[in-house]
Amino acid sequence: PVSVVINAQREEFYYAACDITGTGWKEVTPLKILPRAEVLSSSQGRILIGPEAGKFSGGRLIFPSAAAVAKLAANGNEFQPAKTLEPIYLRETSFVKAKR
Repeated sequence: PVSVVINAQREEFYYAACDITGTGWKEVTPLKILPRAEVLSSSQGRILIGPEAGKFSGGRLIFPSAAAVAKLAANGNEFQPAKTLEPIYLRETSFVKAKR
């Protein structure tokens, strides 16, 4: 059981959880934005990894090499044409248009 955390700014973290086995992985919690306290409670009993894991007790910092990412991509088969890709927005926009 692994949870991944990445800095999302504003004292929040991108968070996702998955179970990794010798034959593959399964998503347990889809990607979402959580405040620190919820990351701690959501990751109980899981290995916390990622570039921001060092900010949590027992977290393991990882920075995959470009070669490791390329190897994963080379073994992948679930690719989509670029024109079908859609952005993922996890946070509502909170800006106000400036008056002229």
